[in-house]
Amino acid sequence: MALFGGMPPGDSLLRDWLSRCDLAVAWASDDSGTLAAALKRFGAAATVVQSPFASTLTSIHQGERYAEIVGAAPKQASVAEKVFEALKMDARTHLGGYGLSRRRPLAIIHPGSGSRHKCVKPEILLEVLEGLESFELLLIQGPADEEMIERLLLRMPRPPSVLRGLSIRLLAGVLLEADVFLGHDSGVTHLAALLGIPTVALFGPTDPARWAPRGPAVTVINEHLCRCSSWDAVRRCQDQPCLELSAHAVLAACLATRSAAVNPRFS
Repeated sequence: MALFGGMPPGDSLLRDWLSRCDLAVAWASDDSGTLAAALKRFGAAATVVQSPFASTLTSIHQGERYAEIVGAAPKQASVAEKVFEALKMDARTHLGGYGLSRRRPLAIIHPGSGSRHKCVKPEILLEVLEGLESFELLLIQGPADEEMIERLLLRMPRPPSVLRGLSIRLLAGVLLEADVFLGHDSGVTHLAALLGIPTVALFGPTDPARWAPRGPAVTVINEHLCRCSSWDAVRRCQDQPCLELSAHAVLAACLATRSAAVNPRFS
């Protein structure tokens, strides 16, 4: 926060990092130029400071807007196979205590999103999970997902295992074990898509044209346009018709996406 006021950062590690930084990129509004000047004054050789919502940007998707800000061509990120192997070894050790038979395909579901305003009702997910009866199921719980997970588990006669408190590294390894991943507009969904996992992403109030996860095997379910004009309006919206998704369509997407794609685990 000191940098936004033009002051030197109090963190010695950050000061050291800035002193060796060739390019500092900040996604932030900086009309006065204070942040850009501070970054350069305290070590960055060059700076790019631009709000991702700036009207001067011509791209739509946030990934492409970032590339436009830094003046680079957008690329599909890839992860080296040797990185996959290291991640999967740790994940398999962790998952060993959850009693997975691995004789059936594995579906991983993240019922939350960091904001309950982006999540479908538990009843919709319950119907989808019931339809995934041929899969082993694992639920992912993030820091803001406790309420959503509890509401879901209370309605399930045979609740699946829930993975909590995973590091990013361990989460990535666990996702690599999935045959299909189902989630909302969240960081977990973006990570699954990036790793090449067959991914189904549920969208409601956020625009998939701007926020959809990028990956080789992604299906976005976005059946209804959001009527809200701002995020404040989304928070006030009670019925959330944009999240009234068809459980049948979501289940069909999970099965089709899994069938059409190849998990890197098997490639």
